[in-house]
Amino acid sequence: LPTSIDIRKYRPLHENARADTLGRLQGLFADDFGEVPVVRPEAFLESQVLKKDNPSPVVLGGEGQDAFSFRRANLIFLQPTRILKRKRIELNFVLLEKLVAQKKFAKHLTSHQNLKVTLLVSGPYTKAHATYCMSLVKAFRRFRRCLPKDMRNRFFLAFKFGNETSTFLQNNRKKSVKIEQLYGVSHFVMLPSQTEGRGLPILESASSGVPILVH
Repeated sequence: LPTSIDIRKYRPLHENARADTLGRLQGLFADDFGEVPVVRPEAFLESQVLKKDNPSPVVLGGEGQDAFSFRRANLIFLQPTRILKRKRIELNFVLLEKLVAQKKFAKHLTSHQNLKVTLLVSGPYTKAHATYCMSLVKAFRRFRRCLPKDMRNRFFLAFKFGNETSTFLQNNRKKSVKIEQLYGVSHFVMLPSQTEGRGLPILESASSGVPILVH
């Protein structure tokens, strides 16, 4: 079957549109006070969150960290897929580990102390995928432990779980966050899937002007 996308939706965002989208993405993950809490992987695994079919978006990282922000100094790696085993999302941590081992990238992180790196998994999710999702959280925890101590708190895993709006966005009369807008604010798109149907993220990232890494 022919494959096509709407290039009117998947396109590079200008500065104002990018800032607006990042603000709404922040609101999607925010609590009632507009702050994005960071949850330790251990605490997340111990919670009952994954027993729900429609969990709220969550950001995983270390403890004792400053307020998390999508809007400032954040390299966003987008995994625009469902949370399925055949998507091989765990390979992203292998890539990030190798990236940190690169001298130029490590130097860049060292010289920009406020810079964060976030793997954003768009979702969606159902509790039928709980076992695989838990394995991803454990893989992220192992990845962080392999990092130099001074870099561990600069890497995050964000699960959007397919949500496009939140109580905070609705209360503040903000628009929802669409998948095409996520492409526009991401720095890289990741597609390490074992198999794909039409592989739409390849076309979508190209139309959005965002580099994509395909395994």
